[in-house]
Amino acid sequence: MAELSGATDVTEGRPYFFLSYAHSDPLAGRPKAKPDKLVEKFFGDLTKAVRRHASRRPELVRGFFDQDIPVGSDWKETLNQALGTAQVFVALYSVRYLGKSYPGREWACFHRRVEATGMLDPGRRFVPVLWAPLTPEARDLPGLQEALSLGASEPGYTENGLRALMKIKLYRSSYQAVVNAVAKRIVALAEKSPIKPTEVPDI
Repeated sequence: MAELSGATDVTEGRPYFFLSYAHSDPLAGRPKAKPDKLVEKFFGDLTKAVRRHASRRPELVRGFFDQDIPVGSDWKETLNQALGTAQVFVALYSVRYLGKSYPGREWACFHRRVEATGMLDPGRRFVPVLWAPLTPEARDLPGLQEALSLGASEPGYTENGLRALMKIKLYRSSYQAVVNAVAKRIVALAEKSPIKPTEVPDI
């Protein structure tokens, strides 16, 4: 796969992470409502945490969230560009995530890009998060144990997922602790072992 043109420093101007999640269906009778408002809040909180830990100036550190794609842009081209330049893939695991085809395509495109760099363990570039409870059949899901370990010490995370912790005031500190752990993992990968931007298969 061809390398994309850009600065020598592969993290400069590139997303530290790509957020992959299952889109919710529009709310009935509320066409302007944001059904993925909690995902948007998580993205904002994670971006702030990554900026706190990153060595760069905050304005140079960003993640990629598809809801930020400007209206009128080429959606697929923008996704392809982000998948080809982001340093880390953050997946929000849920039953819905596993049943949707688009998150799977995002995962496959990023995985193939990492493989093309010659990295022996492409899975290291994935930082899954338990967003909502999974079925018992998902216990062998790639990265699930890492997702659970990121918040294993936080009450309620392994049983209910991060979305529940976000919504319940009592667990707010646990939510922030998991977000912080994910951010530190992202920064460690992005800055200590960056991967070069490359083209990815058309999503």
